Amino acid sequence: MADSAFDYPELVQTLDDVPDDLKAAYAEDPANPSTFILTALGRELKALHAEKTALDAAVESLAAKHSKFLKSQTAITSSLMAAIKRANVKPELHEGLAALLQERNKFVVQPSDDGSGATVVSKTDYGAWPVETVLTQFLQSDDGVGYRQGKRGGPTVGKFSQMINRVAAGQQRGR
Repeated sequence: MADSAFDYPELVQTLDDVPDDLKAAYAEDPANPSTFILTALGRELKALHAEKTALDAAVESLAAKHSKFLKSQTAITSSLMAAIKRANVKPELHEGLAALLQERNKFVVQPSDDGSGATVVSKTDYGAWPVETVLTQFLQSDDGVGYRQGKRGGPTVGKFSQMINRVAAGQQRGR
């Protein structure tokens, strides 16, 4: 395999510095028998090597971008899921709501104001909005009604409870 550090010079004084698998890319220079020139095959190999080097760099760049994208998506999803759990959304709808909000909004990860890490915000034409604000606005909208859990009321100390307590107290006195 061709040496990646070899730069395919047009003219070499000796084949000693040419990798073994590339020596066939050079021929003795007819004008100067003590030197060797790069052949048409050698020039083709040089072009292919340059193309491979460029493609390797592009793959490396894309891999870095992909890694950054995955970190960003993980931060966005975890931020959304945490906000959804705090907002008392029906548990079976958490993942679907996170996906819906991501579809409807452009969330980005940006450095926090205090420099302690990153924060997730929704970018709009009117500025950046925290995840909690976007979620609250959605849940308060007509579209968000089905995602809210029904309120569970415990025993209340309302007027009806007071009336029951009075009746029970009166019955105990009258006995």
